[in-house]
Amino acid sequence: MGATSDRSTEHQVMLAQRLLRMHPSRQRILLFINVSAIHQPNCIFQRGATKDSTETMLAALAYVDGWLGILFQAIRSRASALVILCSDHGTAYGEDGYIGHRLAHPVVWNVPYAQFVLEAA
Repeated sequence: MGATSDRSTEHQVMLAQRLLRMHPSRQRILLFINVSAIHQPNCIFQRGATKDSTETMLAALAYVDGWLGILFQAIRSRASALVILCSDHGTAYGEDGYIGHRLAHPVVWNVPYAQFVLEAA
């Protein structure tokens, strides 16, 4: 489930599905998933890539997107849920000569955030 596995999100979603099935739908659950696939190294999601780039980040995001629908369906099968999607930081891919996220730069400080309600199926 770690950042170096090209199947990390698949494994995380499969585990989440198992955990959700273990509890009655009337029981409230806080489900936290740290989606490791969008962390470095993300070059593992683009064939032939050896370095992280905006293209490999997009490939990692496409991979994650393929599993989010499955996760959301598992959640909706139980009950309605508040979903909060956010990141802990952004990542620089050459902006002003910087690479990575362990630095003080606006692209690192710009944190994506979304919230919405998934209605029960």
